[in-house]
This record gives sequence, C-alpha cells and structure tokens, in this order.
Amino acid sequence: MSMPKNFSSSLVCSLQVAVTAIHNGELYVILEKVKGHSSGTALLTSGIAVNTANRRENQDLSKLATDLVVKKMHVAPTYVEQVHAFLTPFRPGRESWVNVTYSAIVKEDTLLHLPETFSLVPAAKLPKLVDDLNFVAEIALQKMREKANHSTLPFFFLSQEFTLPELQQAYEILLGRDYTRSNFQRKLLESAPPYFIELLPNQQRTSFGRPAQLYRMSPGARIAIFQKSI
Repeated sequence: MSMPKNFSSSLVCSLQVAVTAIHNGELYVILEKVKGHSSGTALLTSGIAVNTANRRENQDLSKLATDLVVKKMHVAPTYVEQVHAFLTPFRPGRESWVNVTYSAIVKEDTLLHLPETFSLVPAAKLPKLVDDLNFVAEIALQKMREKANHSTLPFFFLSQEFTLPELQQAYEILLGRDYTRSNFQRKLLESAPPYFIELLPNQQRTSFGRPAQLYRMSPGARIAIFQKSI
C-alpha cells in the first residue's frame, strides 16, 4: 500500500497504563498526580517515538508498559495486557499518533511502597482525568472484568500465598456478584487447570475470622482461560 508523499516516517505512540489493585475489599485504580492541571490526576502515560522507516526495529509495547509501571511506581506488575488502541486521523506534514492502552495489576501488599505522587481511587468513582481519558480507563476496567469471568485473572491480585476465601472475594469484587463457598470452590476446581494452583501442606492463616488452608499459584504460571464462565 502506497503512503502519501508527505507521510511522516515517524509514528508517535502514546502509551497509557491503567493500574489496578484490590485494597480493603474494593477495586482501585492507581492514578498519577499531575501538577498544574485542572484535572489533577492521570493514568500512567509515556510518549514513544517509533521509526517506521526501519521495520527491523521491534519494540515490545508490553515490556514498555511493564517498565513504565516499575520506573514510576517502583512496583512490578503481576499482569499486563493490551486492552485498547486507536490512531489519530492522518494530517499532512504532521506525525501520526497511535494511542495504546494497557491494563496492569499490582498486589495489595505492594501499595505501601507507592511514591507520594500516586493516589488510590475507587474504580467506581473515577475523577475527570487528564486529556479526557476516562473512556480509556473505563474500557480497561470493562475488559478486565470480562476476562475475570472466564479466567484466572483474579489470582494476580492476590499475595503470593492466599486462601480460597480471599480468592473468592477477588472474583466477587471484579464480577460484582456473590458466591456461596461450596459453589465457588466447585466451579474453580472444574475450571482452573490442576497445575495452576498448589496447596501448601500444613500451612494455614486466619481468613475472614476462621483458619483457612494456604495456596499459591504454581511458579511461572500464566493466565489460564476457562471453557465456561465461573
């Protein structure tokens, strides 16, 4: 396909990351405080210039999104996924922009180490964001909830060791519905691959007022997709 004569060989990518965490039984979005802007808060954002003339250059946007979270928040995300992208209309003599949005998850026990330039905001009460990117944040949250309904995505919100009641709460928070304990565990055992979760023998902790068996995700386990909704 031929390009316009004055098509720029440089494509500028605006990378946004919607970082989420479960804290005190609620889903939160972690926003960056922006000085001198009326909105005051924003998704993590970075501008990246991509040289389209050299097609052998391969830039991994997933890695760039992960690196952005680590660099700004000093926390390594447990899960990162692209959820949205759109291209600004072509204008002669101007660089083309592609806006790419990623969803990222961090564990609750890492929130104590967040820099003061970040704030936790309930996902249901997002303020007006810089550059009117609320619709992007809402898309990220919607995609995350949809995926949680038929995958192991909620596992990635939990600490390294967790109980089944804590896992059940994560699913309930993301999906907005309650499960009975027996029904949830039955659906989980039917859906999750047997290699994905490991029981920690003779290890328990108090969870929701009673002793509960501890589990962990198998080392190196990646997200698993269920054949049907949980």
